[in-house]
Amino acid sequence: AVVYGRRGGQERVRRARGRRSMHAVLLSGLSPATTYRYRVRAGGRGTRTFRFTTAKVGAAPFRFGVIGDFGSGTEPAYRNAALMRRADVDLVVSTGDNVYPLGLEREYERALFRPFGPLMRGVALWPTLGNHDYGDEGPRPRRTARPYFRNFVLPREPGNERFYSFRYANAEFLAIDDEVTSFAPGTPQYRWIDATLGRS
Repeated sequence: AVVYGRRGGQERVRRARGRRSMHAVLLSGLSPATTYRYRVRAGGRGTRTFRFTTAKVGAAPFRFGVIGDFGSGTEPAYRNAALMRRADVDLVVSTGDNVYPLGLEREYERALFRPFGPLMRGVALWPTLGNHDYGDEGPRPRRTARPYFRNFVLPREPGNERFYSFRYANAEFLAIDDEVTSFAPGTPQYRWIDATLGRS
């Protein structure tokens, strides 16, 4: 369960369904540009309280970090995460290769969640697929990104989480899959890019 609310306000509780080791919980009733406190409870135990701020709207200024080819879990990854925390970014956009070397499930804890977990507790990280996320390195490329889809919860439309867009303040961000999903003229991803940029 996730217990959340504004400081000094009434707390809400959202429970995850089913018995699994990983959950995605949708929090309702959030206002834009507002800071919320939250903690997670599971199996009779709970985390300490963390906080996040919802997205700004309109022409509000904001600061974001961009990072790619970063999922090694080495000292530079920790330094990059600390730098973004000190810069007080509102969100982080990844350009791909979120975990190294093969994008395997067992690599996520070491390569992503340990170095970037403290940042991700309060700031959204919007990922993009890269060749390492598809496991396209090494002697036997697998061309599947199951661990990526298991560890990130992304908009289902229009690209079944492979390509998507989101808005923050008055900016529109597009995550494009250039590894497996074609974006040649006339393809669904191409038409979506064209239409989305046309509306922006």
